[in-house]
Amino acid sequence: MTVLVTESSVSYSSWDGEQPRRTGHRWRAGRLATSYRLAKAGVSHLVVDASERIGNSWRRRYHCLTLFTPRRLSALPGLDPGGDPEGYAGRLEFADYLDRYATVNRLPIRSGSRVVRLGKSESVESAAHMDDGTVINSRAVLVSTGAFQQAAVPSISSGFTQGVKQLTAASYRSPLSVGKGPVLVVGDGASGRDIAMELGQLMKC
Repeated sequence: MTVLVTESSVSYSSWDGEQPRRTGHRWRAGRLATSYRLAKAGVSHLVVDASERIGNSWRRRYHCLTLFTPRRLSALPGLDPGGDPEGYAGRLEFADYLDRYATVNRLPIRSGSRVVRLGKSESVESAAHMDDGTVINSRAVLVSTGAFQQAAVPSISSGFTQGVKQLTAASYRSPLSVGKGPVLVVGDGASGRDIAMELGQLMKC
């Protein structure tokens, strides 16, 4: 069995009889494609996701979020996302697409579960310890948590007074999050540009 660890705590497990072959943990779109490919290759597996519903990591993001690639480049194998192939899907559209993708392709997913520790087992190479106390034994682990799960907040932020409201791309939702007054967006990543453009349309410097 192989364990796949992904952003939302998605895990993949497979069983040969009562012995699992593959397991995985944490969630993003590429992990669903991995599950799809494993299934096509005849590898029995289970996806374990900490979220209650596939795509929730997208639903929790700031409201104006859109994908940075057109739909034709964002499609996963086995299901067309629909819509204008040259257009860009919003967060809710893409979240629903991921959910639909898992359903249409009958991907084996265990939602609402989290891998809290990875170790070794006497019988197989890897053991995924779940938050409910159960252990999933496997022959391999794929760690796919992504590189940006925690906001990078500059240390200078600690010098601001409480009167300065501070948000990250994870805690920002919409212009209503910032209130009245001037706003400084720090960082030139895709999320920073999204947020700056949205605020710039509503506020004057």
